[in-house]
Amino acid sequence: ALHEKGIYHRDIKPSNIIICENKPVLIDFSISTFDNATALTQIGSVIGTPQYLSPEAHLQNSSFDTSASSDWWGFSATLCFALTGKPPFGEAAATLSNINAGNIDLQGLGASVRQILSVALDPDIKNRASAWETLDELANNVKKHRFRDRMFIWLNKN
Repeated sequence: ALHEKGIYHRDIKPSNIIICENKPVLIDFSISTFDNATALTQIGSVIGTPQYLSPEAHLQNSSFDTSASSDWWGFSATLCFALTGKPPFGEAAATLSNINAGNIDLQGLGASVRQILSVALDPDIKNRASAWETLDELANNVKKHRFRDRMFIWLNKN
Protein backbone atom coordinates (compact mmCIF):
# COMPACT_ATOMS: atom_id res chain seq x y z
CA ALA A 1 0.00 0.00 0.00
CA LEU A 2 2.89 2.38 0.76
CA HIS A 3 4.53 1.78 -2.60
CA GLU A 4 1.22 2.39 -4.39
CA LYS A 5 1.23 5.83 -2.76
CA GLY A 6 4.88 6.41 -3.73
CA ILE A 7 6.20 6.04 -0.16
CA TYR A 8 9.29 3.93 0.59
CA HIS A 9 10.24 2.93 4.14
CA ARG A 10 13.92 2.10 3.39
CA ASP A 11 14.54 0.27 6.69
CA ILE A 12 12.20 -2.71 6.94
CA LYS A 13 13.66 -5.04 9.55
CA PRO A 14 12.40 -7.07 12.52
CA SER A 15 12.72 -4.25 15.06
CA ASN A 16 10.59 -1.95 12.86
CA ILE A 17 7.60 -4.27 12.91
CA ILE A 18 5.46 -4.55 16.02
CA ILE A 19 2.33 -6.57 16.69
CA CYS A 20 -0.71 -4.47 17.61
CA GLU A 21 -4.10 -6.09 18.08
CA ASN A 22 -2.70 -9.32 16.58
CA LYS A 23 -1.63 -7.55 13.37
CA PRO A 24 1.83 -6.50 12.19
CA VAL A 25 2.40 -2.74 12.10
CA LEU A 26 5.34 -1.09 10.35
CA ILE A 27 6.93 1.65 12.46
CA ASP A 28 9.85 4.13 12.32
CA PHE A 29 9.52 6.09 9.11
CA SER A 30 12.47 8.33 10.03
CA ILE A 31 14.44 7.56 6.85
CA SER A 32 11.49 6.97 4.57
CA THR A 33 11.17 8.80 1.27
CA PHE A 34 8.60 9.33 -1.43
CA ASP A 35 8.41 9.72 -5.20
CA ASN A 36 10.04 12.92 -6.46
CA ALA A 37 11.48 13.72 -3.01
CA THR A 38 14.56 15.92 -2.79
CA ALA A 39 17.56 13.77 -1.87
CA LEU A 40 18.76 14.38 1.66
CA THR A 41 21.82 12.16 1.40
CA GLN A 42 24.99 12.30 -0.63
CA ILE A 43 25.35 10.18 -3.73
CA GLY A 44 26.89 6.85 -2.77
CA SER A 45 25.75 6.95 0.84
CA VAL A 46 23.85 3.92 2.10
CA ILE A 47 20.76 4.27 4.26
CA GLY A 48 19.26 1.43 6.27
CA THR A 49 20.31 -1.64 8.22
CA PRO A 50 22.92 -3.69 6.30
CA GLN A 51 21.44 -7.14 7.06
CA TYR A 52 18.11 -6.07 5.54
CA LEU A 53 19.25 -4.04 2.50
CA SER A 54 19.24 -5.41 -1.04
CA PRO A 55 22.50 -5.71 -2.98
CA GLU A 56 21.50 -2.83 -5.26
CA ALA A 57 20.89 -0.59 -2.25
CA HIS A 58 24.32 -1.47 -0.85
CA LEU A 59 25.83 -0.53 -4.19
CA GLN A 60 23.55 2.48 -4.74
CA ASN A 61 22.92 1.33 -8.30
CA SER A 62 20.87 4.18 -9.75
CA SER A 63 19.50 2.04 -12.60
CA PHE A 64 17.03 0.41 -10.18
CA ASP A 65 14.40 1.82 -7.87
CA THR A 66 16.36 0.88 -4.78
CA SER A 67 13.68 2.15 -2.40
CA ALA A 68 10.95 -0.27 -3.50
CA SER A 69 13.29 -3.19 -4.13
CA SER A 70 15.02 -2.66 -0.79
CA ASP A 71 11.70 -2.54 1.04
CA TRP A 72 10.71 -5.91 -0.42
CA TRP A 73 14.19 -7.29 0.17
CA GLY A 74 13.98 -6.18 3.80
CA PHE A 75 10.52 -7.70 4.10
CA SER A 76 11.75 -11.05 2.76
CA ALA A 77 14.82 -10.99 5.01
CA THR A 78 12.54 -10.14 7.94
CA LEU A 79 10.37 -13.15 7.11
CA CYS A 80 13.51 -15.28 7.21
CA PHE A 81 14.40 -13.83 10.60
CA ALA A 82 10.88 -14.48 11.91
CA LEU A 83 11.07 -18.10 10.78
CA THR A 84 14.65 -18.89 11.88
CA GLY A 85 15.44 -16.42 14.67
CA LYS A 86 18.58 -15.11 12.98
CA PRO A 87 19.52 -12.67 10.21
CA PRO A 88 19.57 -14.65 6.93
CA PHE A 89 22.94 -13.28 5.82
CA GLY A 90 24.73 -13.37 9.15
CA GLU A 91 25.93 -10.59 11.39
CA ALA A 92 26.95 -7.16 10.13
CA ALA A 93 30.65 -7.88 9.44
CA ALA A 94 29.99 -10.50 6.73
CA THR A 95 26.62 -9.26 5.50
CA LEU A 96 27.56 -7.57 2.21
CA SER A 97 29.76 -10.39 0.95
CA ASN A 98 27.11 -12.97 1.93
CA ILE A 99 24.31 -10.99 0.24
CA ASN A 100 26.25 -10.51 -3.00
CA ALA A 101 27.28 -14.18 -3.08
CA GLY A 102 23.77 -15.37 -2.26
CA ASN A 103 25.02 -17.11 0.90
CA ILE A 104 21.70 -17.24 2.73
CA ASP A 105 21.24 -19.28 5.89
CA LEU A 106 17.76 -20.81 5.91
CA GLN A 107 18.65 -23.79 8.05
CA GLY A 108 15.63 -25.19 9.86
CA LEU A 109 13.10 -24.29 7.18
CA GLY A 110 11.27 -26.79 5.01
CA ALA A 111 12.49 -27.24 1.45
CA SER A 112 9.56 -25.41 -0.18
CA VAL A 113 9.84 -22.33 2.09
CA ARG A 114 13.63 -22.31 1.64
CA GLN A 115 13.15 -22.28 -2.13
CA ILE A 116 10.55 -19.48 -2.03
CA LEU A 117 12.69 -17.24 0.19
CA SER A 118 15.89 -18.01 -1.72
CA VAL A 119 14.28 -16.72 -4.91
CA ALA A 120 12.90 -13.67 -3.06
CA LEU A 121 16.44 -12.85 -1.89
CA ASP A 122 18.31 -13.64 -5.10
CA PRO A 123 21.22 -11.19 -5.41
CA ASP A 124 20.39 -10.58 -9.09
CA ILE A 125 17.27 -8.42 -9.25
CA LYS A 126 16.42 -9.89 -12.67
CA ASN A 127 16.13 -13.38 -11.13
CA ARG A 128 14.35 -12.25 -7.97
CA ALA A 129 10.67 -13.05 -7.41
CA SER A 130 8.38 -10.06 -7.02
CA ALA A 131 6.79 -9.32 -3.68
CA TRP A 132 3.42 -10.61 -4.85
CA GLU A 133 4.92 -13.79 -6.32
CA THR A 134 6.66 -14.44 -3.00
CA LEU A 135 3.53 -13.79 -0.95
CA ASP A 136 1.39 -15.95 -3.27
CA GLU A 137 3.89 -18.82 -3.08
CA LEU A 138 4.05 -18.61 0.72
CA ALA A 139 0.24 -18.49 0.99
CA ASN A 140 -0.10 -21.51 -1.32
CA ASN A 141 2.49 -23.35 0.76
CA VAL A 142 0.55 -22.65 3.96
CA LYS A 143 -2.74 -23.75 2.37
CA LYS A 144 -1.15 -26.98 1.12
CA HIS A 145 0.20 -27.80 4.58
CA ARG A 146 -3.07 -26.93 6.33
CA PHE A 147 -4.97 -29.18 3.94
CA ARG A 148 -2.46 -32.00 4.47
CA ASP A 149 -2.71 -31.55 8.28
CA ARG A 150 -6.53 -31.59 8.18
CA MET A 151 -6.50 -34.73 6.00
CA PHE A 152 -4.08 -36.41 8.43
CA ILE A 153 -6.37 -35.61 11.38
CA TRP A 154 -9.48 -36.75 9.48
CA LEU A 155 -7.82 -40.00 8.39
CA ASN A 156 -6.66 -40.75 11.92
CA LYS A 157 -10.18 -40.18 13.29
CA ASN A 158 -11.75 -42.59 10.82
